Amino acid sequence: MGHVLVVPPGTDLSVTARGACDVRILETDRRFGGEIHALRLSPLLYAIAQHDAVPATVRDMHALFLSEMCRSDLANPEVRLPADPRARWIAQAIIDDPADPRSLANFAEESGTARRTLLRLFVTQTGLNFRQYRQHVRIYRSLALLAEDASVQDVALTVGYESAQAFIAAFRKVMGASPGQHRKRRRHV
Repeated sequence: MGHVLVVPPGTDLSVTARGACDVRILETDRRFGGEIHALRLSPLLYAIAQHDAVPATVRDMHALFLSEMCRSDLANPEVRLPADPRARWIAQAIIDDPADPRSLANFAEESGTARRTLLRLFVTQTGLNFRQYRQHVRIYRSLALLAEDASVQDVALTVGYESAQAFIAAFRKVMGASPGQHRKRRRHV
């Protein structure tokens, strides 16, 4: 369906998109905290975002949109790098090569850091455990490949999944839709 990016006032933001995208800006005095948040668009939010309202209904549409946003799930498409150099090295290795097959135990041994320490660092500094972090990196890397019309099988193998079925299941879990549904929606927009 898509995402809403909530950006605090005064934040400099740069967006890069591959392929077609639709960007809409809604100003609000409503506070969503001091951080950038990505929220998954519900069908209602999507319909409101696509609607070109006449001026008399804009205020009501904004109010409904903001109310619905408050109930939306965090999408967490941001894959943050940990601050700790040991965990950061591992995160960067995964970002550089999402298909890297090394396990957390392998990375722990190579970095000379206890596995449990690395687990704790990933959760506290990225909000994701190691498995989730790798999965998010793989899925978000796959978005660019899907936008270039690569086959689902090729994308799955490129980002490190052993089969298209495993990739589709992971993609659906993170993005809320299959790669095929995602492509269809992207083309529609």
